[in-house]
Formats: sequence, C-alpha cells, structure tokens
Amino acid sequence: AATTMAVNPDNVVLGSGCGGLLNNLFFVLAEEGDAVLVPAPYYAKFESDMRVIAGCVPFPVHSKNPALGPSVFDLQAAANAAEKEGLTVKILLLNNPNNPLGVIYPPNVVKDAIDWARKRGMHTIVNEIYALSTHQREDH
Repeated sequence: AATTMAVNPDNVVLGSGCGGLLNNLFFVLAEEGDAVLVPAPYYAKFESDMRVIAGCVPFPVHSKNPALGPSVFDLQAAANAAEKEGLTVKILLLNNPNNPLGVIYPPNVVKDAIDWARKRGMHTIVNEIYALSTHQREDH
C-alpha cells in the first residue's frame, strides 16, 4: 500500500530548469572538490552541472547490472574508491528513472541508497524529472 506525506510549502523551492536547480544544490550542499556519487551510466550533462559552478567532482557508481540500480555494496565501493583518491564524498545523486537507461529503480533500492547515505551523513538528491513521463503505444 502506498503511503502519502504532506508537503510543507516552506520546503518547496521553484527554479528554472533541472540543470540550474542541480547547480544550486551542488553549490550549497558541497564544497569545491567534493565528490558526488552518481550511478553509472548517467546523463552526461550532470558532469558540467557538478563542475561548472560548484566545482564538484562526479564519481561514478558502477554496478554489475545497472538496470537494477545501485546496491549498498556498489555505493560503498564507490565511496571507498573516491576517498582513496583523496576526495570527500558529500552527495549521492539518484536519477530515477535513470537517464539514459530509462529504467525505474525499485523502491527498496532507492530507500536502501538513501538510508546508506544518511548513515554516512551525506546529502541525497533524487532527480525525478521524468517520473511522470509516459509513452503510450498507438496502434496504426
């Protein structure tokens, strides 16, 4: 059964375009040179969204099967690799549905990823810009 939560209008921010909003979030949630974990493959423009204004470093999270979404093991491996390179991991960026794969991560994958990031004291950004997109098949 789905649960609903009330949205507090004081916690809603509007902006002009997803790229600009992501730029602002990276700028206020991280410091220059901090790493942002993002499941691979990911939308190529995310790299400039992270780097241009905030100076963040995109760090891919690789999975055996990217269509299933990142596991906690995958996330921890990526964080360990980033930290081994001297980076501070501050943000987890989830793009759901994934772009370019077009897959929707199962709810437990998203919840597990957010729980993992919270335990590490990290911020999680969930980009759901395509969440309500539908493609209907038309019979001709």
